[in-house]
Amino acid sequence: MSIINPDIPDQLLLDKYALEPSQFMNLDGFKIHYRDEGKKDGQPV
Repeated sequence: MSIINPDIPDQLLLDKYALEPSQFMNLDGFKIHYRDEGKKDGQPV
């Protein structure tokens, strides 16, 4: 399954999904969106 859809403008996706506490990192030339949420002492998923 691919999550890349060139038909949807990047800014539209950022406006919809890149809310707090979103973070970004570059990995092998790709901009990766991730969120670090939950209890700091909780179990990671």
